[in-house]
Amino acid sequence: MRAALRKEKSWILVAVGLMAMGCFGFAMLGFVSQPQTDVILDSSEEIVVLDELELPAELDSNEFWQTRGFLVADYGESQKIYVEQIQEQVIQWKQKTETWILVPQEFTQTLYEGVTELVRILLENDYEVQLEQDEMGFTLGAISQLPGTNQKVVGRVWRLEMLNPTNHARYRLNYVPLLGGREWYDPQAGRRGTPQSPVMAVIIDDWGYDSQAVEPLLNYPFPLTLAILPHLPRSAYSAERGLERGHHIILHQPMEPLDSLQDPGPGAVRLSMTDQEIVDQIMDNLQSLPMAVGMNNHMGSKATSDQRVMGQVLGVLHDAGLFFIDSYTSPTSVAAHTAEALGVPYAVNDLFIDNSNDVDEIMAQIRRGLNLAKRNGQAIIIGHVRPRTASALWRMIPEIMDSGVELVPVSTLLVTPARD
Repeated sequence: MRAALRKEKSWILVAVGLMAMGCFGFAMLGFVSQPQTDVILDSSEEIVVLDELELPAELDSNEFWQTRGFLVADYGESQKIYVEQIQEQVIQWKQKTETWILVPQEFTQTLYEGVTELVRILLENDYEVQLEQDEMGFTLGAISQLPGTNQKVVGRVWRLEMLNPTNHARYRLNYVPLLGGREWYDPQAGRRGTPQSPVMAVIIDDWGYDSQAVEPLLNYPFPLTLAILPHLPRSAYSAERGLERGHHIILHQPMEPLDSLQDPGPGAVRLSMTDQEIVDQIMDNLQSLPMAVGMNNHMGSKATSDQRVMGQVLGVLHDAGLFFIDSYTSPTSVAAHTAEALGVPYAVNDLFIDNSNDVDEIMAQIRRGLNLAKRNGQAIIIGHVRPRTASALWRMIPEIMDSGVELVPVSTLLVTPARD
């Protein structure tokens, strides 16, 4: 969708247009034709660098977005040369594009207010602008007139997006999307997992219940791995919403703990079950969450220490092509050893971050995870769907961005044994 705005129109119209885009998916306040690209470039023609109006100082730095509650996750500049043929005249002109990838510091923040303010400032400084919205963000263009003609073109462009789990791989990890799918190619694969390029996976356990933490965690701008308990009232909803937001989904498999008084919940695996009962239960749980790409254990200090039980559980994952994350609720766990023997991709939790429900202590644990990643090249930490855990993760965003550690789905940190 496209909207072109001129200074003589009240800047209030900007807000109306943005509201129309958000509510109705379309707004048209004017039109400027796009550059012609079907004219052969003549290298003998002079390239016209369009005159740029002087920008206010606050638009020349991070200050504009920082004062509106955003951090800058990525910034880039690029230039393109276009060709415009007007009657017998051929004009080659240069378009500059700035790309701003922004991180909100509150989970309710959107780009609407910031874009509205940006457009208002440009209009007040004699810019004529064009605004487009798509599912990823906004493209704002400053309209210029080609010298010696009446033709108007978009001479300067601002591409504005909020960082989210879907675009994180491209802008923070420099991954390249592969054609025909949602997979990513990592040109720096040789450096990933080393202290020079540390990464950390954050698993959030216990999805499936109503909680005030659900929306803040779903809106988290970095990728999380959501561990969904099976057969609960909000299990399917949480998995579907998490997948829509770009987070990875795994089954949070209930397993028998050492304390027999603790109830792991629906779909649990217990030592009293036969081999076939274990297989049937795991398959039933996985079928209830078809988007799951792996599994970790919920409780399970007794079950994960039993070779027979883990052999059956991991056998199902082997056949399904899924991975296992050992939450490591017991030092006697045989999960990693069994996964290695069966050829199942696996990893082991390094740290629980919210055994305490104090926000400052949870933040301290996240810092411990970051330090582990710096020291070892990678780390896996586990938290839970709790309001204070969500608050701590949001409050840690500036430190995470400054740490040099990138957050990744846990599937990127697997040990992959040779498979039969």
